[in-house]
Amino acid sequence: MAVTREQGLKWLREKEKKLKEDVERQEKEFKEEVQTQGNGSASDPADMPAPRYAGVLNRHGQLEQLRRALDKVRRVIIGLEAGALPHEYGFCCNPDCSKEIPEKRLRLFPETSLCVDCKGAEEASRKSTFRGYKTQRKPSYSRGIRP
Repeated sequence: MAVTREQGLKWLREKEKKLKEDVERQEKEFKEEVQTQGNGSASDPADMPAPRYAGVLNRHGQLEQLRRALDKVRRVIIGLEAGALPHEYGFCCNPDCSKEIPEKRLRLFPETSLCVDCKGAEEASRKSTFRGYKTQRKPSYSRGIRP
């Protein structure tokens, strides 16, 4: 049985709320970490010890990833509410597939638009591309594996 639009909106709003809370918490922690070096004094990130600076950069990357996820969820909510999604919610957007996306997957990732098979194919394609160039996979025998 297909997931209803209303159920999808409910899951999306729940995820939006959680992501928003996570973003706000991480922004606050990030700001505090950058502003002080542990002794309460304001600091320039360039004056931080290298390991601490690397930690700040890592936290900034995590924060940006959360912001992108929140933005994606919000775009799907707007699309669902306006009836402007290019595909029916709960079905794979790949025109060659159009399979129903399992409810369990939609509960975990309500913003998803691909079924598991199409998402796997997309990720495999992305992994085989490095900086815009297709990488050549060596035959198994050249990696020391014999048939």
